[in-house]
Amino acid sequence: MLGVGSTDVVEVSQDFGGVQALDLNENIALEAARIQDQLLDDGERMATRDLLIAATARSTGAELVVADDDFETRLLTDLMNVTNLRDDIV
Repeated sequence: MLGVGSTDVVEVSQDFGGVQALDLNENIALEAARIQDQLLDDGERMATRDLLIAATARSTGAELVVADDDFETRLLTDLMNVTNLRDDIV
């Protein structure tokens, strides 16, 4: 059941030691809107949360590393470097 149990916040924090958290800002929101417009022009859709993730990576120049197929669109892979970890699973 969701929300049941305890989480060791210190342990989780250590697991994500190499991850840098970024605040959602106007630049990221505008980039998400640009990506969404381009996707819609191509007849593709993407969930808002995924748009924000992609826009964050693109606006910072970071590689987008994912583990699902939601980011596998021709347009997105043309716009930025997308690595899908599921592609490495045999």
